[in-house]
Amino acid sequence: MQKAAIVTTAPEETHSAGMAFATLLRPGAVVALRGDLGAGKTTFVRGVIAGLGGDPRDVSSPTFALVNTYTIPGGVVHHVDAYRIKSEAELDEMGFDEYIDGSAIVMVEWPDVALTRLPATMLRVELQHGADDTRHITHDKFNG
Repeated sequence: MQKAAIVTTAPEETHSAGMAFATLLRPGAVVALRGDLGAGKTTFVRGVIAGLGGDPRDVSSPTFALVNTYTIPGGVVHHVDAYRIKSEAELDEMGFDEYIDGSAIVMVEWPDVALTRLPATMLRVELQHGADDTRHITHDKFNG
């Protein structure tokens, strides 16, 4: 297991942390994103999209759409928000398993309901509020 941590003091730094994190991602990568409301998950995803060569202006929170798909050079990123999903049956209804079929990068906010379906090789990212509007971002990479 590899573990990394960073503290950011502004949204631009959280965006930059996402850009740096993007270097770990290839098609088939699945990222479980945890953090309270307003912790910077979508800002981090904007940075990931920018780091992968996509347009970060396209990124918005998928809370109501459940899934937003962004085009990047050589593929796509599915940005899933499972906040409103309460059961595995609801995951089935939205076709969740089709998103994690290994062909795209998938970033899942509020992943708890879907953890049993995510691959053992997923990356876990946690964003936490700190003092003075800082964000503490940690990630662990689990290799099967």
